[in-house]
Amino acid sequence: MTNMLADHPLRARKLTGLRKTEGLAHTRLEFLAKLSLLLADSSDYEKTLNAIAHIMVPAVADLSAIDLIEEHCTVTKFVAYHPQRHKQELLERFLGMRPLDQLPEGMRAAIATARAQRRNQTPEFPRDGMSASDFSDILGQIGAVSTIFAPLILRGRVIGMLRLSMAESGRMYTDGDIALADDIARHVTLAIERATLYRDAQTAIRARDNLIGIVSHDLRNYLLTIRMSTVLLSRASQTGDFQAGRMQLEAIQRSAVRMDRLIDSLLDAAMIETGRFTVVLKTEDVASLVDDAAKILRPQIEGRSLQLNVRLADHMPAVQCDRERVLQIIANLVGNAIKFAKAGGEICIVAMATEDAVCFSVSDTGCGIQECELSHVFDHYWTKHPGIREGTGLGLFIAKGIAEAHGGTIWVESKVGIGTTFFFTLPGALRSADQPPNTGSGMGTKSPRLFKSMSVQNISCA
Repeated sequence: MTNMLADHPLRARKLTGLRKTEGLAHTRLEFLAKLSLLLADSSDYEKTLNAIAHIMVPAVADLSAIDLIEEHCTVTKFVAYHPQRHKQELLERFLGMRPLDQLPEGMRAAIATARAQRRNQTPEFPRDGMSASDFSDILGQIGAVSTIFAPLILRGRVIGMLRLSMAESGRMYTDGDIALADDIARHVTLAIERATLYRDAQTAIRARDNLIGIVSHDLRNYLLTIRMSTVLLSRASQTGDFQAGRMQLEAIQRSAVRMDRLIDSLLDAAMIETGRFTVVLKTEDVASLVDDAAKILRPQIEGRSLQLNVRLADHMPAVQCDRERVLQIIANLVGNAIKFAKAGGEICIVAMATEDAVCFSVSDTGCGIQECELSHVFDHYWTKHPGIREGTGLGLFIAKGIAEAHGGTIWVESKVGIGTTFFFTLPGALRSADQPPNTGSGMGTKSPRLFKSMSVQNISCA
């Protein structure tokens, strides 16, 4: 009897612990079910991420945030949420983009290991130029004491981070909470993937509609010119006005050439997309190549009240390339520069030799490109000002395809208000003989680290 009484408190504690575990498991399943329903209803990208941040509070956190890893190895804190307005405003001070090496230690560890990390301490935030006292004061006001960094993993790659933090509630995360955070992160990743696909599909539809509008507009204009010119040509032939007839023939020819270029651009883009784009390689002299480009483009540049400057480094090696296709790259880059350079500004074409390649650049003194847009400039149908008609948006996409088909790479550097420089490389003739470039449209990303010293500021085009 005594033993039974002695065992009773032990059994009671076990029963209480079991009920608590069952209660937590039930709460966890209930929360995940609610999360699944919420995410299933949302396909809008930004709304999805905001909904995720909101549903975490107060069920599993006092405050939450979602960071996304961009293609150029930086992290953007996309959304942060706290129900108190004052703390929400403090959290928003930490929104923005920063390199991986400036992230909190816990987040770097979660990215490196692809495993959730728990930190029961004051959370780490990047200072971003704040004074030590201001930074300490903000952290004190936020009041977070325990944080879980749960990586968002898609097809084996960390694409972002879910941050859950406890603050005013005083709750502390345990190892058991990490499993829940991992489950939530998996749901969040699937929702982000679905929202991303939906967003990309909508973007593609808008781009397609925009392209159809542009192409039909241009073709209609060219056809109208041809139609009117044929009428005027007929009249000129009847009156014997040969000068007027010659002018109308030239107008017809110009329209036909422009229609041909438009069709060629559409065909090039289609071949690049399907991997059927090819180049015919020959050994070419760089100086002759750049000189030809300058002769072709100078009238167009000077016709817009811009100055063209050309600079070649000494002792340039020959390159293995498809001459007409490289001239097309330069023409597309110069055409893009002309759109945004102001009258009186200048466009520079530069060629410099590196260890085993030649680096070309086209720079302008235009308005520049916002940092958030730089990763999209080579996208299909990209234009700097959506909704404003600036061409088909295929020029930079095609330039990238041509450069990479040669085994080279292409990238852009820009400063708002100062200007933009596009760089592309071609393998030197000696390297090409040993290592033939890809003659298909290889669209892989190559690192331009060898050439990063050639920035917008230090290219001289006198």
